Amino acid sequence: MIRTHARSLALLFSAALTACTAADNGNGNDDTAATDPAPTAKNFGTFNFQTQRQGSDSAQVVAATFSNTSSDPSAGCSAPEISGSCAIRTCNVPSRSGGITFAPLPAGEVSASVGATDVALKETNGFWVAAQPVSWRPGDTLKGRASGAAGGAPAFDLEVKAPSIVAVSAPVFPGGIVPKPLAHAKSQDLKATWTDGTEGTVQLLLSTIGEDAALSIMCEAPATAGELVVPAAVLARIPTPRAFMTLEGRAASVETKGDWLVGVISVAPALDAQGREVKGFIELQ
Repeated sequence: MIRTHARSLALLFSAALTACTAADNGNGNDDTAATDPAPTAKNFGTFNFQTQRQGSDSAQVVAATFSNTSSDPSAGCSAPEISGSCAIRTCNVPSRSGGITFAPLPAGEVSASVGATDVALKETNGFWVAAQPVSWRPGDTLKGRASGAAGGAPAFDLEVKAPSIVAVSAPVFPGGIVPKPLAHAKSQDLKATWTDGTEGTVQLLLSTIGEDAALSIMCEAPATAGELVVPAAVLARIPTPRAFMTLEGRAASVETKGDWLVGVISVAPALDAQGREVKGFIELQ
């Protein structure tokens, strides 16, 4: 349960940071670095519509959380530095004895829908999940609503269009079902290319953890663009010889309401020619 809360929180913060990137660099072509205030909040409300890969099959899940965190997740992190279509952020490595805990908060009546179909949600200890199997296609309208509650979440009603499951032609991780690390020259741009992108965006995330700090690089392009480039100058910011890369489809609608950050987020896997999710370690040479 805690892991699911953490995943939802990470998606919400990712969406908020991406919004900062888009606001500062609408055309995605400006190489000039800039900074934008990082989202700061301790109360979070998230609807997560996610397509999960299970072997050669996919499953779609709906989950919602409304909670207070024990500390501001942005504490100890730099403001995101914007470079082109990428946001770069450094955070202190948390103490092994510490960490963020979650306290569920009321949200009133909580509901979701896919297109014109309402999705029944079952609540357990402040965590809502779809009571029955659900399915959607790229472009379908996904809605999350909360009526709000005293001492809890504010009322909100947000929606997104489900993102595409794109077919990736590059980068290609070597290996079979379990991908092997991909070697890449740090002095060269890292380019991702894909087809079947009609809805949402495609986001490339690079992350690494050193002894004292963790670095994350989030780059995003419209799914219709068919490509995304991480400049060599951005890769040069990675202090370690390897980083973990994830490529996936995204759609998000995020708002700040008082001391709450709320949002509806949809995530879809990006698949290579073998039907594998495009994620794994990149060895920077």
